[in-house]
Amino acid sequence: RGGHPTVGLVYGHTAAGAFIATALATRALAGLPGANPSVMDLPSVARVTKLPLDRLEAMAKDTPVFAPGLDNMVRTGAVHAVLDPAQPLGPQVAALIDGLPAADTRDALGAERGGRPVAQAIAAEVARGARLG
Repeated sequence: RGGHPTVGLVYGHTAAGAFIATALATRALAGLPGANPSVMDLPSVARVTKLPLDRLEAMAKDTPVFAPGLDNMVRTGAVHAVLDPAQPLGPQVAALIDGLPAADTRDALGAERGGRPVAQAIAAEVARGARLG
């Protein structure tokens, strides 16, 4: 509320509600190498959707928005940057904050990085419809 961005750091394993409620609620999300974030692990997705796990694993290779893992979360724009733990983290976080645009651009990052090719266009259309409605 005071204009200070919240920054999250993903490390280790994080999943489901905890990831959505905390990590994705931040203004900027950074990751450390080796982090393994997921919204839902593929065996759980298989149980919910009744799709075979091997089919889901194959789909995850081509669909980052669907797949777990730090690289996929970077491609979708959910994770803004991967930090280098061999370097001081303070300057890296400061650079991340300094580079943030005024608005949340995760959909644009996802489009740029090839992980969410249509999210930006859909978000723009929803916003346009909300202004007209």
